Amino acid sequence: MSKILLNLENDLILINFDNLLAEIESNCLNDLHQAGLIINYQLDLSNSDSRKIIYHHVIYGICEEIHRLKSVHHKVVVFPPEISSNHEFLQFCSKDDFQNVLNSLTKRLQNLLPFVIYRSEENLFGNIDITDGNIRDLLRILSRKCQIKDNKSFTYEKIKKFSDKFDLNFLSREYFESIKTKMRLH
Repeated sequence: MSKILLNLENDLILINFDNLLAEIESNCLNDLHQAGLIINYQLDLSNSDSRKIIYHHVIYGICEEIHRLKSVHHKVVVFPPEISSNHEFLQFCSKDDFQNVLNSLTKRLQNLLPFVIYRSEENLFGNIDITDGNIRDLLRILSRKCQIKDNKSFTYEKIKKFSDKFDLNFLSREYFESIKTKMRLH
């Protein structure tokens, strides 16, 4: 699986969330363990503290990936229809429960963050045929969503409410202004 699929024709960089999750999950699991939230090799995903830590690591990982990319192309974070079965998280909780947490988070983030998050119905990072008409249409749609998102004025107020609710202290106005600036450099 590729971490990033670059499609120059539509000016897109697609970021594979499944791979991004693999990069951040060790630190996230360490924090969950240090907070005493993994008990007898079980992680209670209904616990609000568990969700706060997961949300922190996922959002921070996505935002840092956007920051890290030195490209003028539009960035789209692609969430797969389901996460792969080889994640460390799945040693401590069921795949369905963890998928539900991620689905809930991505639904919220789609309208909060200043870049496009696409919830895919198929694995775009497998053997993808760029010449396939459906794929080309999808890439055009994603490119258009990026242009629309660029033209919308990002307001910090929505993400501020979300960050206050889940104690996501790193989500400051300056942090998002830098992401918004990075996205507008396009």
